[in-house]
Amino acid sequence: MNCVFHTAPIRFIPVDPDDPDYLSANIIHWQINMKPHIWRPPTDLIETAERLVIRVEIAGMNEREFSIRYDQKRVIISGCRSEIPEERCFHRMEISFGDFETEVELPQPVMFEELSAEYKDGFLLVTIPKDLPRNIPIQSEEHA
Repeated sequence: MNCVFHTAPIRFIPVDPDDPDYLSANIIHWQINMKPHIWRPPTDLIETAERLVIRVEIAGMNEREFSIRYDQKRVIISGCRSEIPEERCFHRMEISFGDFETEVELPQPVMFEELSAEYKDGFLLVTIPKDLPRNIPIQSEEHA
């Protein structure tokens, strides 16, 4: 079995912050993975009138292999996608295996106590109802 790996050279493009075409830090949001052995699956954050939905594309797992954690402003989804160990040579390898984690910052308050999750057809869907403003009735002394 012969495996040949080809790599392209890395190009570095200098950036001059004094250049008027330079994009400000407010426009570009970089996500740096401080855990190099952990990969990040494709993740969407979808907003409807009543809820936020986090959609993670992660085929080949079952619902017991996910962990969902949250705090006041973010949801962290992690797990491990196992690969069947066997001796082989990859001619092309694009599918990631092993530990993964994706973190989603939420744009507004939500009701975490009503969070629900469903894994179907290779997608994990986490649904969180929005904490919508409520009207508080005010009573007058006449009706008391």
